[in-house]
Amino acid sequence: MQDTRRKTKNDIQNIPARFIGVDRNPSLMAKCRALAHTLGWTGIAFCESSIADFTPQTRPDIVFSLHACDTATDDAIARAVQWQSAVILAAPCCQRELRPQLGASVFAPVLAHGILKGRTADILTDACRAQLLRILGYRAEVMEFIDSKHTPKNLLIRAKKTSRTGDQTAVQEYCTLRDFWHLKPSLERLLARELAPVIFKKPLKKPH
Repeated sequence: MQDTRRKTKNDIQNIPARFIGVDRNPSLMAKCRALAHTLGWTGIAFCESSIADFTPQTRPDIVFSLHACDTATDDAIARAVQWQSAVILAAPCCQRELRPQLGASVFAPVLAHGILKGRTADILTDACRAQLLRILGYRAEVMEFIDSKHTPKNLLIRAKKTSRTGDQTAVQEYCTLRDFWHLKPSLERLLARELAPVIFKKPLKKPH
C-alpha cells in the first residue's frame, strides 16, 4: 500500500511505501507488531480484521493474499477489485468450495477418485478467478511462484489492471466453463455488482 506523504524505510527506488498486514488472528498480529518493532521497521502496521471487513484509509496500489484458506482468497481478490487496486497477487491455499459442486457427468471416471476430484476443483477454482479478473479489466495469469519442494501450494494469481473491461470473448469463455461444470464460484457472487453490466447485462442497485 503506497503512501506518498512521508518517506519510510520501506522505500523502494525512492517511492515512499506503507504496508498494512491484515489477519483475524490477534496473537499473530501481536507477534508481527513485536517483530517489526524489534527490527526497527517503520511505515508498517498490522490490523486485526477479516479482509472482507477491512477498510483502508487510502486505496491500496497492491493487494497481496498469501495462502488465505478457501474462499478467503476470494474475499481478498474481491476487495482488491472494489478498491480498484492496480496489482493483485493471490497465492491460494486449501480450496474446498467447488469440489462438491462438480457435476460434469462426462468426467465421472475422473471425479470418482478423491485426489483427482480435488485437483480438478483446485484448477477450476483458480481458472474461474483469473477469468473473472480478465473480464473486469485485469491482465491475469496463473503461475508457479516457488518450487513445489518448498510448498505444494505454489500457484500465484498475478493480475494487473488495464483500461479494458467486459471483453465478450472472456465473458463467453467464463460462462461456458462455469455452466459446463455447474459451478457457483464465490468470487462471482462477491463481485456481482461489478460484473452485472458485462455478465448480467444490467446494473445492480446499491443497497440502501
